[in-house]
Amino acid sequence: MTLVEVLVVIAIIAALMALLFPAVQAVREQARKLECRNNLHQIGLAMQHYHDNEGHLPPGWAVKRGEAEFPGWGWATALLPYLEQHVTVVVTSKNRGRGIGHGANKTFRQTPISIYLCPSDPSPETFTIHRRNGLGNRPDDVGGGNGNNPQAGGNGNGNGNGNGNGNGNGNGNGGGPPDDNPGQGRGRETMFVIARANYAGVFGTDAIEDSPKNGDGAFYENSKVKFGWFRDGLTHTMIVGERSSRLGGTTWVGAVPEAHQSKARVVGRAERVPNDILGRFADFSSHHPAGAYFLMAGGSVHWFTDDMDIEVYQALATRAADRIGEQAWYIPARAGTNEQWALLDRRSTKFDRHEAPLEK
Repeated sequence: MTLVEVLVVIAIIAALMALLFPAVQAVREQARKLECRNNLHQIGLAMQHYHDNEGHLPPGWAVKRGEAEFPGWGWATALLPYLEQHVTVVVTSKNRGRGIGHGANKTFRQTPISIYLCPSDPSPETFTIHRRNGLGNRPDDVGGGNGNNPQAGGNGNGNGNGNGNGNGNGNGNGGGPPDDNPGQGRGRETMFVIARANYAGVFGTDAIEDSPKNGDGAFYENSKVKFGWFRDGLTHTMIVGERSSRLGGTTWVGAVPEAHQSKARVVGRAERVPNDILGRFADFSSHHPAGAYFLMAGGSVHWFTDDMDIEVYQALATRAADRIGEQAWYIPARAGTNEQWALLDRRSTKFDRHEAPLEK
C-alpha cells in the first residue's frame, strides 16, 4: 500500500468518525436526560409519601421561631428517608439539634446524593459556599457568567463554565461555579464545603431573598403547602425544577444561615424561561439543550422548552394561576414527541376550577 493510499484511508476514517461522533454524543445525552427525568420521578414519589404521612409537603427550608435563619434544613433533606436508595448512613449522621454549618454535620452536608444530581452537569459534586457579608450580595455581580449575559458575568466576559474574568466583587479569576468561587482578593469569606444538587424547589415568581416567607409556589420559608392548595390541579403545577451550576451552586442540604444567596440555593423562581440568555442564578436552567425538566405536583415529569410562553410558564410555577388572569387554565397537548401547553379559557371548558383533568 502506497503512502497516498494510506493517507486516503486515514482521511476516510477521520471523516466517518466526524460523522459518528455527534451521533454518539446525542445518544449519550439522551441517556443522561432519561436518568435526569427518572431522578425527578423518584423525587416525586418521595413527595407523595411525605405528603401522605405528614399531610403537607416539606418546608422549603426550616427556621425556628426567634432564630433569624437557624437551622435552615431544606425540603430535599426532609425527603431523604422516603427516597428509594441507601441513604441511611447520611440520614443518621444528621445532628438535628445543630445547624447546617456545625462541625457535627460536616459529613452530612458534604455527602453527594446521586438522585439529586443531573448526569449532564459536569461540575464537581461539592462546592465551597461563602458568607454574605462580603462586598456584594448578588450572583449577577460576580465574574464568570453564561457567556452572552453581561448581567450574570460581571463585565460580560464569562465563558459559560464559571471561568470568566469578571470585574465583580470576587475581583479574580474564580473557577467552577462563579457565585461560589469569587476568586482572590476582596471576595466573600469562605464558610465550608457543601454537597451540590441540580434540583430546586419552586418558590414561585417573586423575589426569593427579599420575601422568603411569601413565595407563591410550593416551597418557601417554613412552608407546609398541601396538595389541596393547588387550585389549578396537581398536574398543572410544577414543584421542582432543574438548576444547572453555570451561575452558582445549588444544594440539597438547605439554606445555610448567613451564606450568600442562601435561600436561592434550595429553591428557584420562574422569572424567566429555562436557560434564558438573561437568566440569573435563582432562575431554573439545565445542561440539556433547549429546555429543562420539571416535576409536577401530581408526580409527572415534563419537559419545558426555553422558548415557551413566559405567561404560561409563570402560571405553572404558582399555586394558583389567578395572578395572571381569573380564567387561565393549562392543559398539556401532545403532538408526536413534542409537548406544548395550551392556554385555554376556563369558561370554554367543562372542567371545574378545582378539578384538574386527568393526564393520559
